[in-house]
Amino acid sequence: MEVSIYHIGELYLYDYYCNEGEYELSSMDKASEYFEKGRALEGKEDYAGALMEYKSAHEENPVRYDIYSGMIRCYKHAENLDEIERLAEESYKFACTRSELADYYRNRAFLYLQRYKPDTAAALYSYSRLICDSELAKSEIRYLEKAMGRKMEEKDPAVLLKILEEEGIPTAADNVSLALLVKAADEAAEKGAYGQALDCLEMVYDLTEDEGVMAKMETVKARMGTGDKV
Repeated sequence: MEVSIYHIGELYLYDYYCNEGEYELSSMDKASEYFEKGRALEGKEDYAGALMEYKSAHEENPVRYDIYSGMIRCYKHAENLDEIERLAEESYKFACTRSELADYYRNRAFLYLQRYKPDTAAALYSYSRLICDSELAKSEIRYLEKAMGRKMEEKDPAVLLKILEEEGIPTAADNVSLALLVKAADEAAEKGAYGQALDCLEMVYDLTEDEGVMAKMETVKARMGTGDKV
């Protein structure tokens, strides 16, 4: 079995969540090839074709969040709420940046809106903007306000947290995934792959602001002048 996974952070996630046996790394990045084809077809509004390419990309790299996001966008056009929900739940543990985590909350918001729970959807959209604000988030909120027929009420972050907790929705990135990224960073640093080590640590710190992670980042940066193998 071959997979198109080359970053040590993704390899740690794959080994923990997906690996069921021995595998080899593909000599070609087939996941990215399929993904780019999917994006091109999605841009042409060929959502069925794009979905097929995204699914092929997912088979090659089942831990890439942006591939999940592409599949979910296509299923939104097909109005397949069951698949959107399944993929959104699966994707959560692979949302390891602020933009990815915000996208996860917007996908959950979409489901609540489609299931006639606009107030919960509004809370999720608002929470997504606290994680990572973007023009996409703003446009989706405008769509929500149009569907609700009123402006979205601004809520205190503590109130938003309570709403998410009551719905059983995680309020932060997956702790196991973050711990795996720290382990991946430690191994990468030991091997002299300081660039990949820093990638992992920066993702974790951006989501947690953990001082211990910051200390590791400073150590890696100090060593980077000795040469980065990857």
